[in-house]
Amino acid sequence: MSPFRRTFGSLSYSEGWAHYATGLAAELGLSLSPAVRAERVGGEIFMAARAVIDTGIHWHGWTMERAAEELRRLAPWMPEERVQSEVKVAMDAPARPMTYFVGGQAFSTLRRDEEKRRGRAFNLQSFHDAILRIGPLPAGLLSAALETARAGQER
Repeated sequence: MSPFRRTFGSLSYSEGWAHYATGLAAELGLSLSPAVRAERVGGEIFMAARAVIDTGIHWHGWTMERAAEELRRLAPWMPEERVQSEVKVAMDAPARPMTYFVGGQAFSTLRRDEEKRRGRAFNLQSFHDAILRIGPLPAGLLSAALETARAGQER
């Protein structure tokens, strides 16, 4: 991996991995307490609210105040200081919240494709190891690198 990619990585990789990984505990059958499950749902609501204000600001031209109003409505538990901070982040980093969802979908798609290709030979731990070993690449490059890694294993 180039020094540039190692230094700057891919936001869709890191944010996407975070989104993908949040669902793994329940999928793997780990018993989660109601408090942990509620916290996870709260986190998903918060991330969705961030995506809404990001879209509002950068697509619909919302002002900071309009975005703050919407964030207060969507996440009423959030302290005002955090509302203002999140709106500023959304103003300064267009599409960052979207990378969480889009990147997560990319990991799910890669996994689904790999499950189809490998069938009964698919191993979730090996898939995760390969993804993490390859590192922070944009989804298209990650898919190609995964295929190259798979081809090397099949020799």
